[in-house]
This record gives sequence, C-alpha cells and structure tokens, in this order.
Amino acid sequence: MQTKLTQQNIPNGWTPTKVGELGFTYSGLRSKNKTDFGHGAPFITYMNIFTNSKIDKNRFDLVDVDEEENQSKVKYGDVFFTVSSETPEEVGMSSVLLDEVDNYYLNSFCFGFRLNGFNSLIPQYARYLFRGRDFRSKIMKMAQGSTRFNLSKDRVLSLDITLPPIKEQQKIAEIMGTVDEDIAKTQEVIEATERLKRGLMQQLFTRGIGHTKLKETKIGQIPEGWDFGGFKNLVNPDDKNAIKPGPFGSALKKNFYVEKGFKIYGQEQVISGDAFYGDYYVNEEKYKEMEGFKVNAGDILISLVGTIGKILIVPGNYEKGIINPRLLKITPDSTKADSQFIAHLLKSDFLIQQMSQKSHGGTMNILNKGMLMSVGFGVPPLKEQKEIAEILSAVDEKISINKKLKDKLNLLKKGLMQDLLSGKVRVNI
Repeated sequence: MQTKLTQQNIPNGWTPTKVGELGFTYSGLRSKNKTDFGHGAPFITYMNIFTNSKIDKNRFDLVDVDEEENQSKVKYGDVFFTVSSETPEEVGMSSVLLDEVDNYYLNSFCFGFRLNGFNSLIPQYARYLFRGRDFRSKIMKMAQGSTRFNLSKDRVLSLDITLPPIKEQQKIAEIMGTVDEDIAKTQEVIEATERLKRGLMQQLFTRGIGHTKLKETKIGQIPEGWDFGGFKNLVNPDDKNAIKPGPFGSALKKNFYVEKGFKIYGQEQVISGDAFYGDYYVNEEKYKEMEGFKVNAGDILISLVGTIGKILIVPGNYEKGIINPRLLKITPDSTKADSQFIAHLLKSDFLIQQMSQKSHGGTMNILNKGMLMSVGFGVPPLKEQKEIAEILSAVDEKISINKKLKDKLNLLKKGLMQDLLSGKVRVNI
C-alpha cells in the first residue's frame, strides 16, 4: 500500500512513496581483519561508490570470504550508500550496480539497498534519483555528528520520494545516460591528450626538435647544440633578485597587511592560475622597501608549499604587487629564455621527479630556492625554446577546450537532473 503524503505540487501521474517501501537494506563486510584483504573475492570499494553514480565493476579490491560466512553478496540493481564522511555534504553518496556480477561483496563503510522488484523504481533511474538535488538535500539534513558525520539506514528508509511512471523513468534515465556518456567521452579525450602531452614533454625536453646528434650529460643524452645547466642559465646572472622566494620576518606581521594598496600575490592565486584574485595588500611605504619581491610582467611564480609545481606567468596587464612567503619568483632573461618554455619545463615529469627527490622527505610537499637551483636540464637556444613552448601550448589549448566542454556538460546535467527529477519538465513517452 502506498504511503499517503502531504507533498504539494506532485506532478500528474507521479506516485508518492517512502524509500523503505521499495526495498530493504543490508550491511557490507563484517568481522574482517587486515589479513583478510588483498586476496580472494572482489568487493566494491567506498571510493567506487563515492565518485561514481554507476558502479565501475572493474574497480575493486579483494577480500577472503569463506563459504560458511554470512556475508551479503551484491547483485544487479542494488543501490549503495556511504554511511560516514568528514562533512554532511559528502555523506550518503549513492551508486547503482548496473552490471551483472558474480560473487562480489560490499565494503564495510557502506550499506546496500535492494529493490523488491523493478515495477516501481528501475535501477537506471535510481542512479539519478538518489544523486538528485532534492534527495541529497534531505540526506544532508539527516547527517549526524560533529567531527565526522554518519548516516542511519533506518532514516534513509523513512525518506519521502515521488516516482514517475516506469516509462517516464526509462526516458529520463536515457536522456541523463546520454549526457553522462558525452561527459565520459570528453574525459577520455582529456586524459588521452594529457598522456600525449607527457610523452611530448619527455621527448622535447630531452631530444628537442629535429636533432640527430646527441651528447652525454649528468641526466642522460641531450642534443649537441644545447647547453647543460639549470635555471641560472635562464636568468640574468647579475640580477640578484632573478630567482627570489617571498619575504619572511617582518613581512609576516599582521600590521603588514592593509585593505587597499599594492596586491600581494598568494599561493591561492597561483594554484587557481589567476593573478587577479586576492584579499591581501601592502601599503606604499612597505612596497618601496620590497624591491626584490616586486612582480613584473613575464615573471614566473611557483608554489613552494603544498601543491608544489603549480605556476603562474604574470601577464602584461598585471597589477603592481609583491609575492608572499609561499611563492618563489623567477625573472627570465628575455635574451636567452622564454617564459612559456620555463613554465612548461617546470611541469615536466622529469623535472618534477628531480625536485621531488630534493624536497623534504621526498614527498614534494616543500620546495625552496636551493632545491630549484640544484636541478639540471638541457637548455636549448632561445628560438627552439619558443618552438617547443608553442607545441606544448597548442596541446594545452586542446586540453583547455575539452575541459571547458566537460564543465558545460556537467552544468547541463545539473540543470536537466533538477528539471526532470522534479517533474518541472516532462518527457514525451
């Protein structure tokens, strides 16, 4: 019997019900210890559920399960919910198994929901229903905790939902599935182009363009016409501020910062790739004292802490300012170095590997000027630097175009989900 709800504006032909009237829950793996994992039968991981609305059956871990154990096996059409998270916004994330599997289990930090049948709710629609804005809003309100948030299975079963007829569910799921396929294909193009770029970088920074004669160096072979050196070869040796970390000491005092004045370029701006967003400024008097820390067009700013290797080239229309202590500034010598070439070089795997080995703990979480200066690489002539930079920038542009397309598709998906799952927009069936 359907539950009578007081829900207003129910779309014509849609049926109000409770989650618990559609099926039942079951627990993930129980009574397991560390030695049981890494071998045996596959089980669906927490992150597989958290990151996917549809379970990737090829993404699993292994667990040893005896035949006499009373462990629940998953099957086609099951819905899985995460039960714990650090924030209420991330608790109760769902994913649906849309593949036939054999002898698969569920991790301990999630629970399964098995439909009584597919006459009221089909799995393909459930994939979007339980990730929709309205349902997620209800889940977040139910999250319990302070430092970690948890979700009760019984409370999920008590939630009210409204379901369209099966044929309408199928049509909505088809529409949403098409958008998801486009998003996935776009992501595949992005990943393939990024792989291409990594290969190109390795080739271009060690073999250059069109060279046949090579010479041996400390890092391996490079073209004969190149110099072997480091960042000191790319800056003016007479400029003591050409490679400069941000100011320390008095610069960190609270009264150093003012509401208006000259911008302080921070790590956040470098990581986001935008030089024009910041909340901190230095007054004119302090600015005059910070000659070596001032930002110029063409300067390269490098993140030193946390997200190492993130860089920003200061544009020609930059706002006057200085760098903060979490950044390092490189001012290239324009007669022998190209800023774009240096920027790409700083992102190359072989250079990042060198810097990672020299960073504290080898985890690439802290970098300093000394570590950067100790890195060695081949230095092409300026003309070839620009040619290499143009090739890699063209690949970057393709990646950027596809990332923007993916963002647009995700925005389209968000709008479609809200319109179709609420019945605001009806589909023809």
